[in-house]
Amino acid sequence: MRTWANLVAGRYEAARHDSLTVFRRFSPFDEKARRDLILSLYSLGQYQESKDYMISLGYTPDEEELQRVNKRLDEQRGIWDFREIQALAKDIHKPQMRHSIDVASYVSLTEVKDAGVAGRGLFAKIHIKSGELILCEKAYSFSVSTDDNKKIFCIADIPKQRIKLASGESLLVETIQKLCRNPSSASKLLDLYSGDYNKVSGLGTIVDENVVIDT
Repeated sequence: MRTWANLVAGRYEAARHDSLTVFRRFSPFDEKARRDLILSLYSLGQYQESKDYMISLGYTPDEEELQRVNKRLDEQRGIWDFREIQALAKDIHKPQMRHSIDVASYVSLTEVKDAGVAGRGLFAKIHIKSGELILCEKAYSFSVSTDDNKKIFCIADIPKQRIKLASGESLLVETIQKLCRNPSSASKLLDLYSGDYNKVSGLGTIVDENVVIDT
């Protein structure tokens, strides 16, 4: 029951931990534990591991769950259906479509390296042909503001001693909540910023079972 609650709450790392505990220590043949583990792995972007457990449960190629994970694996190899994604994006403002754009990231041809005086840069790992897809990365989080579902957030800027009110701040709130729900993704995301901002010590680490986040 706790595993399913974690899945519904978006706490996929906790759900993976719970289902692995049941699977490995108590009942390795528990079908529910395996299905919960499959969903948590999929939600964390661990598609190959999710597929392996599907196969161990006897999933057949015509089953929707296996077809879906195979599509994510294709996307990781650079095979994307942009027309389908565009069609889904048209309805993304609708509440029922809030999390409907389910895609994987394609980043295998590139890597981030030191660029000397320019800081860090994105470099190609191999020779890329003209017209070839270079990179396609899934957004970590996003926010949609509509007239019938507008939320106003209050952001306190302590150093400047001011309070900012804006609906666009919902993206910041969503990102922070997602980082807190799945802490292992924090260090990778927070490391993307390479500017001159003086970060707090321990940024992205886990303290008292919570991730250190500096907004």
